[in-house]
Amino acid sequence: MMHAMLHPINLLFPFIVKYNIGKVNRTNTKNSDEFVKVVKTFVENSSDDQSIYNRIIKEEPTIPKNIVLVDIINLMKGGDGTS
Repeated sequence: MMHAMLHPINLLFPFIVKYNIGKVNRTNTKNSDEFVKVVKTFVENSSDDQSIYNRIIKEEPTIPKNIVLVDIINLMKGGDGTS
């Protein structure tokens, strides 16, 4: 299956992706939202005080939790393409 962002229609009309028009785009959004929900639940319920998430939250209390979560997810997503 072709990645939704690379679909020719989406390349010609980027607003289709932005406004979640089409089955492929809706599926990608649903999957992405579910991924974020699972990772968020996992890191917030972690009892490991040495986990990256818990260490950042404790050592840098000025950084909002949602920003830390986004950064961790970006590291996870980037890892599969660069390793």
